[in-house]
Amino acid sequence: MATPASGPGLLYVNSKITSSELSAELFTKWYQDIHIRDIFQTSGINAAFRYITQVAKVERPYLALYPLRDLAFLTSDEFRAIPVVSEMLPAGAQDIFDLADFDTRYYISLGDNREAEVESQGADTYLTTVQFDLPASVDGSDDAKVAAWYRSQNRSVQSSSIRLYKLHFQRQNRRPPEESTLEKPPAMLALHEFIDEGTASAFGLSVKKSERVAPFKLLRDFHKGKGGQ
Repeated sequence: MATPASGPGLLYVNSKITSSELSAELFTKWYQDIHIRDIFQTSGINAAFRYITQVAKVERPYLALYPLRDLAFLTSDEFRAIPVVSEMLPAGAQDIFDLADFDTRYYISLGDNREAEVESQGADTYLTTVQFDLPASVDGSDDAKVAAWYRSQNRSVQSSSIRLYKLHFQRQNRRPPEESTLEKPPAMLALHEFIDEGTASAFGLSVKKSERVAPFKLLRDFHKGKGGQ
């Protein structure tokens, strides 16, 4: 695993169903009624935002985002002990990884993302993720300069918020990194939130083709201690 990181960040989980035994409805029920409840039993995650793609054919249609006040939590025994088994899952499945595949990433927060505030706030309906590598002209070791450069490139974007992150670690399910079949993602991630679909769509069309852009719609947000969670 990568050298442990600390400070504010983001747990990013992009997933797909891989077994015909697991319906989209059951996957959603397990995720929202069981898995997020189990996550909220821990001390390190207080909010969750679950999305579905706005594109008809993509490899991984589901996205879950968890803002973190301290990335160090992701290396704890408490985090590793979050259950991946449930009586709700189809008979014969040892755990959820028999039925679905998860691209899980740990991102370090750049600049003033204010993860503690994100925890307590609701999310806008539309989210566009932008994955990109920095041009050689931008000093990637200076977070403030990276944030300033990105925002300068997107001054005209009518996002209600922009949050920036740099990749720290990626894994597939709970496999060791050397057993992953995932393609290594770009080093940077930007999250753009939008209130209306039209503005989100216009932004997606304007982004450079060299950047990976994915539009999502909020399924539900969760906050520890609210709504029965």
